[in-house]
Order: sequence, then structure tokens, then C-alpha cells
Amino acid sequence: MSHVSSINSLTGNVTAADVLGSVPDGTDERVGLSAAMVAGTITVSNALVTANTRIFLTPQGTGGTAGSVSVSARTPGASFTILSTSNTDTRTVAYMLVEPAE
Repeated sequence: MSHVSSINSLTGNVTAADVLGSVPDGTDERVGLSAAMVAGTITVSNALVTANTRIFLTPQGTGGTAGSVSVSARTPGASFTILSTSNTDTRTVAYMLVEPAE
């Protein structure tokens, strides 16, 4: 049975935990929170990053002048860099790493 048909047969509310289960966060995990950006940038160490990893970003809270965030660089097996369009952005950024199916 596919995930889509499983979800379509459910009634009531569906949460991310229902679909994904519990996802650990922290160092070298698929979900985490960066430290505060400095001058609108931060490099996040994570050994799970590959050349194909999809990296989803969500800024947290306020700090400095908020800008749009993106992944500006990655080093497979080591890290990725988050860049804001504002060089005074000092927010932390939550991230989720997803590997595409082959």
C-alpha cells in the first residue's frame, strides 16, 4: 500500500509525526537548529549532508534585520552554509535534511 493511499484512508487530523514518526534532532541528525547567524551567515556542521541533499530552512524568532535565507554552499560529509539577504540578520535557523529517492 502506498503512503498516499494510507493517508487518504485516514480520518481526523494527520500530523507530521503520523507520517514521519519521531525525527531526532541535533548534531549530525536530519533535523536541527543552527546557532545565531553572524553578519547574515552561518556554517552548520553536519556529516549527513551530500551533494544531493534537499535542505529545508525555517528562520526562528527575530534578530537583526530579517532577510530571506538560502543554502549558499555545501561540503558533502561535513557542512552547509546558510546565507541571509540581510547582512544584519542574526536569527537562528531550523533545518531539515532530506535525501531524494533514487
